Amino acid sequence: MNKSSLNNLVPFKKGHKKVGGRKKGTPNQTTLLKKLIYENFTYKNPLTNVEEKKSIVEWINLILVAQAIEGNMRAIEIIFDRLEGKVTTEFKGKVGVDLTVEELEKMSDEELKKIAYG
Repeated sequence: MNKSSLNNLVPFKKGHKKVGGRKKGTPNQTTLLKKLIYENFTYKNPLTNVEEKKSIVEWINLILVAQAIEGNMRAIEIIFDRLEGKVTTEFKGKVGVDLTVEELEKMSDEELKKIAYG
């Protein structure tokens, strides 16, 4: 912001009411979605091909598993991330070693363990 635009700012007058926005008591999108995804509806189970009544959350999980079974790598990744936690690339050993990739590749497992764990 430049100085001239700051000079144009005027504080609200006493008693000024906020205009617009969501009306009091109106549920927000998150509340509506949470309510909706736990509603039951009938759909054909992708694993058994039988119509069943389940919540949207259950259907999403079934569809995800069905896609993983078909070899969808993204579905497999999502499932394992949920079950095992995301794989991190963060190094949790001792820091401060200044080596090139080539030098690291030439080292034995024992040498690497010494660097990592002291």
